[in-house]
Amino acid sequence: MPAPSAEPSDMDDWRTERRDEAVAAFDGQIPALYRQQIDLHPAVAAWADRTADAPVSLFLWGPLGVGKTHSAWQATRRWIAALYPLHDHGRPCGGGRVPQSRAVDDVLETL
Repeated sequence: MPAPSAEPSDMDDWRTERRDEAVAAFDGQIPALYRQQIDLHPAVAAWADRTADAPVSLFLWGPLGVGKTHSAWQATRRWIAALYPLHDHGRPCGGGRVPQSRAVDDVLETL
């Protein structure tokens, strides 16, 4: 059996392309006003990255003009990227809390 290679495999390349295409498709739908990258609140970033201590759902609240909508667009972009990890055989669930998900595909189909 050959030793594992540090070089990316064809499957890794395909996974990377699939993730990049999903993020690019979403980027094309983000209104220009919200395209600039921002620093997300740690709890929002944890939700988007699907960390072990992240909340299951996300509820953004606050007064007018504090960045809720901008945070929502950027968190969703980050969440889509997190659903296409390079190590999970191309399935959009990434070993997180959801055993199998079509969430990203469903979002992209509505665009």
